[in-house]
Amino acid sequence: EGYLQATQPDYKALLLLGRAFSTVELQKYSMAADLYGEFLRDYPTHYLVPRSMLESARLALLLEKPGDARDTLEELLALYPKSAWAPTAQALLDEARAKLPPEPARTEAAADAIPVP
Repeated sequence: EGYLQATQPDYKALLLLGRAFSTVELQKYSMAADLYGEFLRDYPTHYLVPRSMLESARLALLLEKPGDARDTLEELLALYPKSAWAPTAQALLDEARAKLPPEPARTEAAADAIPVP
């Protein structure tokens, strides 16, 4: 309710993150992932974006979506390589990659081939 009544953007952002964190504590992971996604969409320049990306990736792993986790963590590390969360993001990225099926081997001929529709 406080989120709907907040008038300052900073308050709304922090209240939204609070809701996301509380929802994780309630083990409603899918809902929490949606809330973190909403934060990342609505507040892309907020100082807590790297942390929110990390939490979003953790949730993706819990929801058995290692590809989504990998994509989020790669983006986090590319955009914020010196953030306080970068070491944890790298460890989670390794975990996400380990859960993905191996990519098929590519031959040079296949790499040069033009795809046929």
